[in-house]
Amino acid sequence: LFPSVEPAMAVAFLSRTLDQVSTSVTQLQATAATLAPGLVEAPKPEKAPEIRYLVPADWEKEWEAYKNRNARLRNRHVLAGLLRGGVPEHLRKEVWQYLLGATSMDPQEAAEQNMPEVPQEVVAQIELDVLRTFPSDEFFTSADFAGPERLKEVLLAVARADPGLGYCQSLNFVCGAFLSVFPDPAESRLATQVLLQRLQIRNYFTDGMLQLRADLKVLSKLAKRHAPGVVKLVHANGLELSFICAKWFLSLFSSTLPLETVRCIWDNMLHDGIQTVFKVALALLMLIESLLPADARSVDEVVAVSRQIVNVDARTVLRMAYDPAIKVPRGELNLMRREAHGKILHADAAGDLRNAQMRRGGRQRQAPW
Repeated sequence: LFPSVEPAMAVAFLSRTLDQVSTSVTQLQATAATLAPGLVEAPKPEKAPEIRYLVPADWEKEWEAYKNRNARLRNRHVLAGLLRGGVPEHLRKEVWQYLLGATSMDPQEAAEQNMPEVPQEVVAQIELDVLRTFPSDEFFTSADFAGPERLKEVLLAVARADPGLGYCQSLNFVCGAFLSVFPDPAESRLATQVLLQRLQIRNYFTDGMLQLRADLKVLSKLAKRHAPGVVKLVHANGLELSFICAKWFLSLFSSTLPLETVRCIWDNMLHDGIQTVFKVALALLMLIESLLPADARSVDEVVAVSRQIVNVDARTVLRMAYDPAIKVPRGELNLMRREAHGKILHADAAGDLRNAQMRRGGRQRQAPW
């Protein structure tokens, strides 16, 4: 039907559609079970996969066995267990390609696409930001790899391919993390586009940052269950949780945690989607709360502790994030995100209307909403 759509984008769209259908079915089951207990069985919670810490050779054998199995008979929990234990470095590119549903893209194909020029002010900002991306990572900044030059190529390609998105700070870290696995800029560009669609986070980086604001509202609500002390302290200082967590979401942790840890988190994020982002964020908030002094009163103390957790290892983060105590059901999370997005969109529209009325010469009768 749409011959011009890249296969990877079609896969991402199909995956998202199936996820939404699954969510709707789960919500209907839960509602029916509440209204008619005994007649309708409530949906059973997902069984946690068994985490498997394997040496690279054994991991590779399990991976080959999983791939060679009939696609209909593959157990996603088996793969999830492998991913929790950590993907061997030499297999990560192949595994990520599988998880993204995207194989290598011909660089010439990307170059030949009819794309608009990037505005010069955007080019100037990209040139500044690439030098600030993973500056302490020896491999990324090495002359052999030439990370900043490759990253500039990726960011310009993303801006050309999606003029409505253009460039926003933090995209440099997202694309840079992909470059550490997909050295070909064309592959990293494609992976970035698939990820933004898969996680439904493109609007993190557009004007108004609607989805980012919505997701931070959802995180704050979930954090009241899992890290109430941090939320209370931040609010007591007249701030929102976004003061600490916005950069986590914008860069998907790549501007905060070591690149090696980020890759391990992304192993699971590419499999489980946005659910992993919320789970890891909650785990980090719980870790901050556990390290805060009992008499903590200032938000500066939260900031100081949040800087300490950058040294936490990937296994600790993932073990906490996927602990059964952190309950972020996929269906509930999707519903919360949609509701928060709708409320923010509505509030913004009402604010725009009020501003327009003021510009016309004073407030008029208030709108019914």
